[in-house]
Amino acid sequence: MLRDGMTEMAKYALIYAVLCGLNFFFEVLPLISEISGRVTRRAELATPTIEVNGTRVTTYTLATQTHPFFDPPLGLGYNAQSSSRRWQLQPWMFDFDALEEAQASSRAPQAKAAAKGAPNVPTKVAAKGSTAVGRDAPRGASLQAAEMPSEGVNKAAAKSSIPAPAPVPRLTFDERRRRWEKTGSAVASMLHEMLEFEFVCGKGWMEGMRRLVENTPRDQIGRRYGLDDFAGPLLRDHFIQWTSSHSRAENFRKVILRLEMKVVVATKHLDLSYDWTLRPGAFQESTAGMARQLGATENPPFDGFMHMKRGLLFVGLPLRLYLADSPHLYELIRRMRSLADPAIAGEVSVSNIRKVLDADGCPYSVLVYGLLAGLQALHSARLTGKRAGTGAQSLDALSATARLTGEHQFEVKEVADNCPLIFRGIWVPNRIDEHTAAYTWSFNSFSRSMEGVLWVLDFYAVENTGNQSVASLAWQESHVLIYVARFNAASSTWAFPVQFFNSGMAADVEKEVVLPPFVHYDFELLHGSLYEVRSTMSTAMKLAALKGIERLWGLSLAEHAPQLLQLLEGKGTSAFPGLNRNLRVTVRFIKQIELCKPLEDIMKRASGPPEDLLLAFPPKDPADAQKQIVTVFGAGVDVTNLVNPGDVRPLGTFVPGQRAAEGHTFEWERSYLASPSRHLSDEFAPR
Repeated sequence: MLRDGMTEMAKYALIYAVLCGLNFFFEVLPLISEISGRVTRRAELATPTIEVNGTRVTTYTLATQTHPFFDPPLGLGYNAQSSSRRWQLQPWMFDFDALEEAQASSRAPQAKAAAKGAPNVPTKVAAKGSTAVGRDAPRGASLQAAEMPSEGVNKAAAKSSIPAPAPVPRLTFDERRRRWEKTGSAVASMLHEMLEFEFVCGKGWMEGMRRLVENTPRDQIGRRYGLDDFAGPLLRDHFIQWTSSHSRAENFRKVILRLEMKVVVATKHLDLSYDWTLRPGAFQESTAGMARQLGATENPPFDGFMHMKRGLLFVGLPLRLYLADSPHLYELIRRMRSLADPAIAGEVSVSNIRKVLDADGCPYSVLVYGLLAGLQALHSARLTGKRAGTGAQSLDALSATARLTGEHQFEVKEVADNCPLIFRGIWVPNRIDEHTAAYTWSFNSFSRSMEGVLWVLDFYAVENTGNQSVASLAWQESHVLIYVARFNAASSTWAFPVQFFNSGMAADVEKEVVLPPFVHYDFELLHGSLYEVRSTMSTAMKLAALKGIERLWGLSLAEHAPQLLQLLEGKGTSAFPGLNRNLRVTVRFIKQIELCKPLEDIMKRASGPPEDLLLAFPPKDPADAQKQIVTVFGAGVDVTNLVNPGDVRPLGTFVPGQRAAEGHTFEWERSYLASPSRHLSDEFAPR
């Protein structure tokens, strides 16, 4: 064009303008739009091709991720492409990118989430007649958000002695999984070391629990906790449920007695001088008032953690610290999740794990030990035989709470016997972190009803939990991830119903089921693709996917989870103010709950004798381990001095005036106290 002094320019003006426009479109615009970070997109097959009403339908997911313009960890190819964009050396690369994005967009249009600030929703304190504390703050709704770097997380971390998280190193999915495996193994090693060196005669366990109970931080409203706040409701609910009649009453007593047998034998080397709960004055007036109201023993209230209550001490008390709405819950979860971050926890080792868990001198490693030891003891106390069922069903007797409604009148809040599913719901970003969704670092809570899940999600969206990042996520992204698993299947062996160990409205609504830490959720697949149902699917696609899982699991979601189907419509629910809006919902179905191998080996030792439990504290003299030890809570005790058939109130077990109305229960007590070894001898068949 320029060879002849631009005399021919007029002929090519239109072509030149088109070329300039293409140059601007393919080079300048991408450079401007990506100067703050390159956006990569990829289309993934979400579901296989299915035929719906004669039409073949294939669903794709368009995944979008923003990276720095130059990012060495992403490799030479990525940065070379960035250089070409920067210096405009290879304009053909832009054509390729544009073509790739156009193809991805044609497969699945990207839904743009409107970022809305959380409205000023008042808390439901006045409406519910309770404070946020009284609501027994639920667990689980913030898992995904809490493990992602955010301003709220950094501010919370700055308030403790644990340094604020540095920028999280970019670990690949496999690197994160390997760190998860190493940390789970290190936690198992930590448990063995604590048992061998710190818990001789139970000293470390008792001292650690005392420090946790007596030094509970004040909550958001300035409330201070003590033994009565944790143990009082536990002893009261045990008294009520033990003496009440309900559909689970017989199995409840069997489970509690089996648990008592195992714990009494396991803790036979405990030095009672370390048991501070037996000392005069351990319980205060609040617990004594509960006992007085029910006509039970007042000094100590409900007989304290003495005869027939050792299982409540060593299993119930740690669980109560976790289940109750106290600062211990949130701090334990925060510290355990911090183990996933190399910037906080460093290289994986027992010493580094202890540094994170026990920062500020708070022995949360003891609480982790107590919770895992308690779950292991529950595993050993499972009912056996055909009537016991499979999976978590063998502990189904703990899925009930009892309330005294009048003199000798009880109301028992139970889960329906035919409830075969458990649910978990968490607020998540628009794009789900697949590692966080599948691998857990802390204890996880499920609910035996969708109502409990909605309660939890609503709580974290509108209540003052002290974690603003979760509330912001709930309102800005409005994306909920729902896990669904089977309760009465072998795949849920590591799901433990703990409703009995909680109290109040939360226990009745949540119907909680707890899973140990370091669990992997193996999701259901269909033809090699993740079996996932989303509210953004077409009605036909959702219907086909839901029918498929119903056939696979042999159940009806309309019967057992109608609220889940309602939530999948994407319109929220008017029953909870924090959920009364349009929501994006993703549902995943868990095929298997897999505990990491080292912790699984520890849990499976529950099938052996009680001496193999984590609660089997070693004696001071190793030679005593081989001796037959008789404790004041087990064999060798004069039964007539403990349980008198003519006593109207034996051990605080029965209501005054009720002369051994539960005769079979009374015989269990007498028989066990006379010879627990006879009861234990036939109960260790491998499960």
